[in-house]
Amino acid sequence: MSTTTGRHIERPPALDDEQRGHLIKLLGMLGTSHDGERAAAGLKAHQFLIRLGLSWRDVIGAPSLVPAGEPEVSWIEMVDGCLAAGDWLTEKEADFVNSLRRWRRKPTPRQMEWLVAIFERVAS
Repeated sequence: MSTTTGRHIERPPALDDEQRGHLIKLLGMLGTSHDGERAAAGLKAHQFLIRLGLSWRDVIGAPSLVPAGEPEVSWIEMVDGCLAAGDWLTEKEADFVNSLRRWRRKPTPRQMEWLVAIFERVAS
């Protein structure tokens, strides 16, 4: 359960013990000398986090090194991340993010601005 202290939000760990063990196993495979196995392990680790609605920042807890204005994840990944944090969204935000999930094109600059703002709030 998450708690709020002033403006600081404490969240539970991103991964439970079973999920952490699975990710550790996948990351351990990155040390193989076989290029194909290494690439497959990296892809599987990334897909595992996406399936859980997490980013590497959620798991590692490191600050973003991406310059301001450049999203570090695609808009689709942002939508998925926002939907995974559904309890953190207002009703208006949830309606907006759900509408983007059905969106067939890249969001407009105005939609993207709002999506990034929502994503940064729920991801921090």
